[in-house]
Amino acid sequence: ADNDLSSPVLLSTGGEIGALADAFEAMRVRLQQSYADITEWSNQLETRVKERTRELETLYTQLQREEGERRQLLERVINAQEEERKRVALELHDETGQALTALLMGLEGVEAGSADLSAPLRAQLARVRALTQDALRDLRSIILGLRPAALDDLGLVPAIRRFAEQHLEPLGIEVSTNTRAWPKTRLPSAVETVLFRVMQEAINNIAHHAHARHVRISLEGNGGGIVARVEDDGEGFDPALPRERLGLIGMRERANLVGGRLEVHSAPGRGTQIEIGIPPQKGPADA
Repeated sequence: ADNDLSSPVLLSTGGEIGALADAFEAMRVRLQQSYADITEWSNQLETRVKERTRELETLYTQLQREEGERRQLLERVINAQEEERKRVALELHDETGQALTALLMGLEGVEAGSADLSAPLRAQLARVRALTQDALRDLRSIILGLRPAALDDLGLVPAIRRFAEQHLEPLGIEVSTNTRAWPKTRLPSAVETVLFRVMQEAINNIAHHAHARHVRISLEGNGGGIVARVEDDGEGFDPALPRERLGLIGMRERANLVGGRLEVHSAPGRGTQIEIGIPPQKGPADA
């Protein structure tokens, strides 16, 4: 009754009392062995649990390190892409853009003094001038896609608004851009770049695939963080399709670089909403 299994149950008395004592002694021996076995199993289990826990902790630490290295590598790749975009855009603007502008001005000058030229030559000159204008316009569109000057000069909101208007309004799509509680200071450069590229991808997808009539862009400050949304009333899509997932993976990777999250809500025939949320950043904003 006291759970004492170490003291033998021994009686010198025979008869029924002695038989009962012998039965209790046999029970004591079996219980003592069972308790010993259970204790040994429990110790073995505890040892295995500790070993497994150490293995999992080591694995978790390794995964964290690898994830950190992957994010650093991805960040370097994307930063290199942005720097290369900026360099190419600057070269196109300073070299090709100026050359086309000079060519266009020369053609306009020749056309202005072409009273003595024949009608076919004047028509050909007008066609060349129109082609030059188209090439210059296309070049400016490429430069804007590579690295919009408004992003560096004016900030994120004007850059997104201008990009959406230039790429959607010519298609007959009505665009509205709203801001609420937006920070008065510039965001860190990495955050602005990530937000712009995600919004740029979403706007390009709308222009090429959505067949939408209305697009609503909202940019909100949220307790020091940022929430940006792009909503359209277009055809929508299934986010689970492999072709769609590839584009979304790239957008999510960019959001992850600054600790953000990307949510996509869409279905065929029900439009699309893309939301990116970025928490407050620890580092100071760029000048």
